[in-house]
Amino acid sequence: MNKVPEPQRRALGRGLSTLLPARSSEAAAAAPPPAGTAVRVPIDSIDANPLQPRSVFQAERLRELSESIMANGVIQPLIVR
Repeated sequence: MNKVPEPQRRALGRGLSTLLPARSSEAAAAAPPPAGTAVRVPIDSIDANPLQPRSVFQAERLRELSESIMANGVIQPLIVR
C-alpha cells in the first residue's frame, strides 16, 4: 500500500484586510465607542424593543424601582444599541 502524499493546503495568508473592506473616515466617525466605554444617551432617543415580552407594567412596582434607583443608583449599566 503506497500512500500518495496529499498536497499541502494553503491558508489564506493575505489577512483579513483582503476579505473586509477598509472603513472610510465617515464610517469610522459613526462607529460605536470601544467596548467598556460609558456614553450618556438622551432618554428620548431610546425606543422600546418591539420584541420585549413585558408590555404591562404595574405603577407601584415602577415606583419601587424608581425609589431604589434614586437610593442606590443603577448597579448594572443599561445597554442600548
